[in-house]
Amino acid sequence: MEYPLLIMKLTAWFCLYTASVSAHSTPWTHWSLPLAQPRSSNIKTICENQVVEEKESGGPVSCHVLDTSVGKPGVEINVTFVRLGPAPADSRPGEGCVLPVQAFVQQTTDSDGRAAKFMTDDQFTAGTYRAHFATKKYFEERGVKSHYPYVEITFDVADPSAHYHIGLLITPWGYTTYRGS
Repeated sequence: MEYPLLIMKLTAWFCLYTASVSAHSTPWTHWSLPLAQPRSSNIKTICENQVVEEKESGGPVSCHVLDTSVGKPGVEINVTFVRLGPAPADSRPGEGCVLPVQAFVQQTTDSDGRAAKFMTDDQFTAGTYRAHFATKKYFEERGVKSHYPYVEITFDVADPSAHYHIGLLITPWGYTTYRGS
């Protein structure tokens, strides 16, 4: 039982490491990237002594899905973001923000497993959000049985001026998530 768990942990670490290293960075430069960076239409990054123009972020929130069971992007997965509101007064401690307050546009991941433009900068405020990834259809279309029909990631936004990138690594039998940049 311990050997498969070790393999899964090593696989998750490797996927996180390789996903964080872009084609223009060295293995050392990605560790110094900030977790949150101000949004702008033209973000410039210095990599290998070159200034590289990055694409417009597409809004304050973006996501990227990678299917680590096949080593490819998670293509055509429906993703929905919802802002959550305060918990009812009679809720138990720890249940926290459970009521959806505002649903945003549903997007579908592209050929690179990415999706953005869920909301405008004005709609993005501090609070708690939930990202819903409809993974069942993705695996069914590939003839693969999946243990999870969907993945939901709930996260807090403290600084709405920062860009929030939600990374999701999926397999038919598990998933992991990380805060990208």
